[in-house]
Amino acid sequence: MLKVIYQPKGRAAEYSPWAANLYRGCGHRCLYCYAPSALQMPRDEFHKPTPRVGIIDKLTKDCAELKAKGEFHKVLFCFSCDPYQPINDQFQLTRQAIEVLHFNGQLVSILTKGGHRALADLPLLKTGDEFAVTLTCTDDALSRQWEPGA
Repeated sequence: MLKVIYQPKGRAAEYSPWAANLYRGCGHRCLYCYAPSALQMPRDEFHKPTPRVGIIDKLTKDCAELKAKGEFHKVLFCFSCDPYQPINDQFQLTRQAIEVLHFNGQLVSILTKGGHRALADLPLLKTGDEFAVTLTCTDDALSRQWEPGA
């Protein structure tokens, strides 16, 4: 049974049939973020992110299980956090996760507001992977107001 790779339900499934969340919470502190409510977490707690315990080991096991079944998927990072939020500078979980997925024949889809934080990992991406950056404001001052940590 898969531990961290999952099939999103409801409206989220239209964006990606497979996903994994590397962190618990997000340091971007976007005022409009839906994730604290969806996770039933107080917003102030959500804005103090932590790496998910044993995430790379669990991801490795999930990928091995999928590979053993002959299943190959594109896995989205992340629905309830950002793969390139500030804490990733310290832990580099996104880089490790990309490497694990690729080693096991899986592809990656990344959606981030992390901007420059993602640049070092772009060379890891290969044909079939997806990478997108969300830009919600073209005015820098307004962006800092609505997304103070992005």
